[in-house]
Amino acid sequence: MSSTEIETPPLLGSAEEALAAADAVAAQVVRGAVRRELEDVPPLEELRLVAVSGLLGIGVPSEHGGPDLPLSVVVEVLRRLSRADSAVGQLLLSHYVLGQGIRGLGHTAPAPRLYADILGGAQLGNATAERGTRTAAERVRSRPSLPRSSSRRFSPPGRS
Repeated sequence: MSSTEIETPPLLGSAEEALAAADAVAAQVVRGAVRRELEDVPPLEELRLVAVSGLLGIGVPSEHGGPDLPLSVVVEVLRRLSRADSAVGQLLLSHYVLGQGIRGLGHTAPAPRLYADILGGAQLGNATAERGTRTAAERVRSRPSLPRSSSRRFSPPGRS
């Protein structure tokens, strides 16, 4: 098994199973969370633990083979994992939001494949560029906010 492959995760069919799994994973994730934050180490092993636990699939609709647990359970799972390591929670937020967004596709492509991947332990992610930038280098520094003029362009203070 390569480092990118994971064992087939269990299907967590109830809120109790999902919350118990979240607590078990959180107990492992919390170890080293401060060190990872201070040393700027991404929580890759911790995300693998989430994947093999079955927690990534808790929001998959039943018509796609998932447990279709309520959003309240998904939010509570995310809260428990975030308390253990906020970086893990931040990285999982887009997974759960995008997973809910796929529902609008019904059974049309690519929903069936994406949900099958999620149930297999795949994590959805999100990558975007800041508005108005072309490269990562342009996003490194913060720029002060400038007021908008009526033409929707930014204007220096005192000019509209």
